Amino acid sequence: MKTFTFLLTIIVASILFSCNSTKYPEYIKKTDSLLASLDSISVKYHEINYGSVKIMFDLVSKNHELIKENESLDLANNQELKQDLFQYGRIHKAFKKYLKEYDKTNSDIEFNKNQLNTFKDDISNNLISEENIIKFYDDELKAHSNLVETINFYNHDVSTSIKLYKEIHTRMSEFLTPSTKNE
Repeated sequence: MKTFTFLLTIIVASILFSCNSTKYPEYIKKTDSLLASLDSISVKYHEINYGSVKIMFDLVSKNHELIKENESLDLANNQELKQDLFQYGRIHKAFKKYLKEYDKTNSDIEFNKNQLNTFKDDISNNLISEENIIKFYDDELKAHSNLVETINFYNHDVSTSIKLYKEIHTRMSEFLTPSTKNE
C-alpha cells in the first residue's frame, strides 16, 4: 500500500509538473526582462511632473503672446530677445507635444505591459507553437523598443526644455512692460 501511494504521488506530481512547465523557459526570461525594462522606463517617464510642465507651458504661451503683441519692443535690433523668443518657441513646441501625447503614451505603456504579460502566460501554458514563438517575441521586442525610444525622446526633450525654461523665463518676463508683466 505504501508503494502504491508513493507511485501515485510521483505520477500526480509528474502530471502537475508537466502541465506547469514550459517548453521555452528562455522566452519567459526574455519577456521578464522586457517587463522589467518597461517598469524602469515607465518610472523614468513619470518622474517628469505633468502638472509642472502644464504650468510652464501656460506661462510660456502667455508670455510669448504678450511679447509678440508688445509694440514697444525692438525685435529687429535686440538679438538677445530674438534668441530668447526662438528658444521660447522650442520650449513651447516640446511642452505642447509632451502634453498632447501624455495620455497616449501612458496607454501605450499599459498596453505593452498587458501584451507582454499575456505573451508570458501563453508561453507558460504552452499555447504558442514553436514556429510562432520567435515571431511573436520579435514583434513584442519591436513594439517595446519603439515605446522605449519614444519615452527616451520625450524625457530628453522635456528635461532639456525645463532646464532652458528655468534659464530664460525670468529674462523673457523682464522684456514685458510693467503693466503686462507675468511671472
